[in-house]
Amino acid sequence: RPRVLALRGAEGVEAGAAETLEFAGAEALPPPASAAAAAALSPDWVIAADDAFWVQARRDPDWQAVAAVREGRLVRAPALPFGWLGRPPSVNRLLGLLWLPVLFGLGDAAALPERIAAAQAALYHRQPAPEAVALLLREALPGPRSR
Repeated sequence: RPRVLALRGAEGVEAGAAETLEFAGAEALPPPASAAAAAALSPDWVIAADDAFWVQARRDPDWQAVAAVREGRLVRAPALPFGWLGRPPSVNRLLGLLWLPVLFGLGDAAALPERIAAAQAALYHRQPAPEAVALLLREALPGPRSR
């Protein structure tokens, strides 16, 4: 069961999405007061809900002390049309429940874009282009980053 820090706010010290993480089979860790506190929690994954924090944590030496960040297990939660983890509370959490098992290595990564597109079509009555889905997932899964 992966231990996950899902963090909000530009400083990454506000936790969020515990309910969505638990439904996805993860253990939601409590919010850290600092990067050092995050390192002590030893998360398997760090999920940034705030773009500013995602950018900062990738460059900040204090956050690089967190093994998950240093080893490339810091990802940005998709947020279109709304956040996929919990804010605002919406049907987008269902998209998060499709994405999170893939992030944790429990689902088929190759099938994820098609599953996300189908879910968005069902939820929003609009089929996203494959390029749009790829853009949503670009920083939400481990691998090469664009920034």
